[in-house]
Amino acid sequence: MGPETYALPAVLDVAAASAFLGVNRKTIYAAITSGDLPARRVGKRRLVILRHVLLAWLSQGRVSRSEDR
Repeated sequence: MGPETYALPAVLDVAAASAFLGVNRKTIYAAITSGDLPARRVGKRRLVILRHVLLAWLSQGRVSRSEDR
């Protein structure tokens, strides 16, 4: 992992993940709902994504802005 990896927190919520990727939050929710992006529920409402999971998902080229339209 490079130094840029450490700029991200170890755990991101949906808003932080969408801001990092430059996509709409709906894109992140769609990826989670479809099972493409694993996330964990914290409490009743909050979804979080582990940094290493998000980076692995990104490296597989799975993020697409087409869902933002």
